[in-house]
Amino acid sequence: MSNTYPTQINPTKVFDPSQLAEVLGQGDTPRAFNGTVSIGWLWNAKIGMGDREISGENIPAKNALLDTQNRTYQREKVATYSWQCDIMKTIFENGFKRIPEIHIRVLKSNGLYVLELVDGQQRVTSPLDFLNGEFILPKDFIIKDGDMTVDLGGKHCLSLDVQNYMDRIKDYNIKCTWYENLTDEQTSDLFIDVLNNVNSMKPQEIRNAVIGKLSTYTCDTARPVEGDPGHPLFERQIKNYRKANEKEVMKWFSIALNGRMEMDEWLTELIYLKKNGFRHGIKSQTELTNWWKDIQRNGEYKNDLTDKKMLDKLLNFAYDIIKAGKAIQPKKMNSMHTLILVLYADELKNKYGDIHPAEYVNKFFEVYKKWNDIALIQRTDKTQANGSMLPEFSKLFNGKNQNAIQSICTILDHELKEDPDSFGIIERDPKATFNSDDNYKKWLEQDKKDFFDNLPLLFEDAVGDHYIPRSWGIKAGGVTEYSNLVITSSVNNRKKGNMHGDDYLKSCR
Repeated sequence: MSNTYPTQINPTKVFDPSQLAEVLGQGDTPRAFNGTVSIGWLWNAKIGMGDREISGENIPAKNALLDTQNRTYQREKVATYSWQCDIMKTIFENGFKRIPEIHIRVLKSNGLYVLELVDGQQRVTSPLDFLNGEFILPKDFIIKDGDMTVDLGGKHCLSLDVQNYMDRIKDYNIKCTWYENLTDEQTSDLFIDVLNNVNSMKPQEIRNAVIGKLSTYTCDTARPVEGDPGHPLFERQIKNYRKANEKEVMKWFSIALNGRMEMDEWLTELIYLKKNGFRHGIKSQTELTNWWKDIQRNGEYKNDLTDKKMLDKLLNFAYDIIKAGKAIQPKKMNSMHTLILVLYADELKNKYGDIHPAEYVNKFFEVYKKWNDIALIQRTDKTQANGSMLPEFSKLFNGKNQNAIQSICTILDHELKEDPDSFGIIERDPKATFNSDDNYKKWLEQDKKDFFDNLPLLFEDAVGDHYIPRSWGIKAGGVTEYSNLVITSSVNNRKKGNMHGDDYLKSCR
């Protein structure tokens, strides 16, 4: 795709928001319109879903709804209280300092215009939040009003006794560029290559700007929003160093949150390594970004997130592993260690059937400590994947490239071969169900009764059940063999779940 952006399309037309309905729908090519918009107009567009007109102008609010929700490409960090108050001071004083230009994409849905903030989300929501009564001004809030100094300290929007100041907020104008007929792809390219090309955007911020099913999944899963806790793996807590200096931290990870999509990045790398082969590593952030774009624009995720069930299942498994890791080695639950922990465990699970998380994590860090001994390394013939001398094990965790990951796996594979049981492996019988002939034979042996409650049971209502659950593994006796078969009802089979037959019998008495 060639990057042709609406800001380069001529001619542009400067207009007032009251003219918005007049200039829309003039064609289907991407267009940009330059103008200004008042905070009052934006406020009414945000809250006004009824029939009243916006600020007395000719666009009914029901026909122009302002969407101020974070896009996947926008930074996670919300405006601080101090930053919001600085924005309010700029508005109240209405001097030479101005709020920077905002950018709005106009979409049409079911006959309604939806105004989507592409850039300027924090600049707009600060005064809107104040008008909605969501925060008050600090006690030391002093503004200059011409030659006067005015104290608005501690004021709530409803307690501003001078109506002039409320009007001043609503009448404050911000420069705005409006965009019509942009595709998602054009919008994300606009954000990356035009609106933020002078900013220091992290690779993950660029990836999240690629609008698509996978970007949305990553953002919604790793970055909880109010009313939606997301996945429990990404639970956050408030750490109270001092009451005035609270800090949000991850519950299960030791990954610092600086508002730059750190957990989005972790999940993105997890998905990439899972989809492209864990041991191949991440060659570069550019390669990962290009894959992220391609799989959503041209690849299997173009129209649907076909692997959602697989990804959800992987995250549930990761939760069990990292939760165990947090209890055993909390300081090492950073990005690199957790990715290796989860993805190597995932390999073992797929190969053998399942693992005990705590046993596996204990063994992992035993290996970690053992192979941090340089004297041990010097007594072996082990090298890195690229053939160079093997360093202390901990130094391999400084990068996610192929050499680092393959070298780590070489040591883990060596220890696994020496003592596979110590890794908490639960090897399951590959045969999952009993055949009908065995079920019928066992049903007759049980005198056509349910094994657990001894009640009469029709064969068409009977199911074959593992007395020792298959999930317990072959070594524990969870085999799909006649000796481990009992016939029961579907109700008892469901209630028994992963209980041993002995334990379920006791619960039936």
